[in-house]
Amino acid sequence: MDYEAFKIRSVIFANHFKIDKKPIFFESGNFNYKFLILDFGHNALDISSFSRYSDIISSSGPIEKKLDRLIGSTSTNSSVLKSTALKRKRYLLDEKITVNINGQDYFFKIDGIGPQAIKITTQITYDEITTSDKPVESTLRDLIYTLYRGQLNNKLTLEKIEAEWQSKEAHNHKVHEEVLREERERELKKKKVMEELGLSDSPNPIKGDKIRW
Repeated sequence: MDYEAFKIRSVIFANHFKIDKKPIFFESGNFNYKFLILDFGHNALDISSFSRYSDIISSSGPIEKKLDRLIGSTSTNSSVLKSTALKRKRYLLDEKITVNINGQDYFFKIDGIGPQAIKITTQITYDEITTSDKPVESTLRDLIYTLYRGQLNNKLTLEKIEAEWQSKEAHNHKVHEEVLREERERELKKKKVMEELGLSDSPNPIKGDKIRW
């Protein structure tokens, strides 16, 4: 995670109430949809939308049509559709649909099937938020920079965040170096064993090599 991503994650974690359940609106197939920021993890934000069973039956919007096909009910009654979705819940959860938002495709998974609606969710990483110009990422970036303008312009806050980031980067570098060292040691041990057995570590020893079993 780069510094900019770490920075916005830090201010969100410190004041998550500012962004929790914040609505954002996007267009998909000439239909306007409301999405909510419902969770904020260590690597990404969860962006979710809810489709009521009555809307899945009556709307010709792209999200509703895809959910209707996934549920697999041929009924035009929302109660029957709900009953079918709840019966097939274990099979439908984590199924994915593609949602085109402002010309960009995003993958959403079915994240919840309740008595009133179906919930779909996609995750947008902090790195994507700070670097991508795609519609959802750039909208989130503008929203975060607006909501957390005070913290992001506070010198003491930024100094603290930068110190934490540098500390984590140093730790990550140390762990990475340790992993590389262990890998080198394993390779050396493997090579030594192969030499002691008179075996070549090449998958195709050249003609004339003596192999003792």
